[in-house]
Amino acid sequence: MTDASIRDDDPSTVGWDAITAVLQRLYPGQEPKHWGTVVGFAIGGRDPLDGFSAYLHDDGRAPAHWHYVSFGMSELYDKTSDDKDVSGWGFEFTFRLKRENTGQEPPQWPLSLMQNLARYVFETGNVFAVAHYLPLNGPIALERETALHAAMFIEDPELGTIETPNGKLQFLLLVGATLDELAAARAWNTEKLLNLMRRTNPLLMTDLARQSILAEPDIALSVVEQTGREGSSSGLLAVREMSVQIGSWFSRNKQITLVLGASGVGDFRALLRGRTAFGRDFRVVGPDAILTIVPAEDFECKTTETEKNIEMSLSLTAANALADALQPRRGDYHVPTLPHLTVRVVPSEIRDHTGTKIVEVIG
Repeated sequence: MTDASIRDDDPSTVGWDAITAVLQRLYPGQEPKHWGTVVGFAIGGRDPLDGFSAYLHDDGRAPAHWHYVSFGMSELYDKTSDDKDVSGWGFEFTFRLKRENTGQEPPQWPLSLMQNLARYVFETGNVFAVAHYLPLNGPIALERETALHAAMFIEDPELGTIETPNGKLQFLLLVGATLDELAAARAWNTEKLLNLMRRTNPLLMTDLARQSILAEPDIALSVVEQTGREGSSSGLLAVREMSVQIGSWFSRNKQITLVLGASGVGDFRALLRGRTAFGRDFRVVGPDAILTIVPAEDFECKTTETEKNIEMSLSLTAANALADALQPRRGDYHVPTLPHLTVRVVPSEIRDHTGTKIVEVIG
């Protein structure tokens, strides 16, 4: 990244201008801090985002913080995509970081965080949206002591969604979260959990020094009660390691082996309990297969559309038994009510933000 002048007056920057205009309305007269990408993704660089702006939010109604906005997930220049109603991927990242002292310049580590998330979207085609969440495989700020090791997404409470000449654009706020908050969102509802957080943090600013909101007994009890009543609103689990091996027809029933990385076991167990009990299906998306778990009276496993799309039917009793049996440790797991199913848990390698160095092996 380099300090940069964002743009020249050029009619081809209509998407960029639309973002700048809404920021100028929110921060009238303020000159933001700018960073630009040296070698862009389009010309062979590793960074999909063209730039960033950071504004100081210090209006006295909330703790002073830096408000970062990305440029590059939407169409900043001429319209090139076929969908005239949506600009690019349909969103830009925003991030609100508490200012630690009055003389501080906006830290640059959030730029790397957003670039890494953007790189994931550009390389996989999987987009982030409101109520999504993910573990960060380490602290949100590298080399900092913080309990925030996860992220959740919600519409930015001040920027919202706008119409641009290139289509609709939502400002998607990345909120730093603790691992127990991540588990609660997974088992219950991300938006409702963030609404509890907003009681004391209305703009959902990330404070590296904060502890989990679940440390408050009243909030923890409320989350447990509402989870029990409502179950999980999350119908999608993306994992790094997952495959389904379906044996040959030797009898009426085939032997099925579900291979799952140890890092995804906790999420899988939570959704087995939080979705099946409420009659809701969910999908587990791996690099080479998509598994849909469907509530039903009897066990069945079949391919749909292509061999990469597998549908598995489970009863509530079987789903709960499977959730009880699974552990995030390598090995084969079985339950008596599912004699034709083996779940094989394999170790998961956790890599650093560059994706090259293994920092932990789970399982």
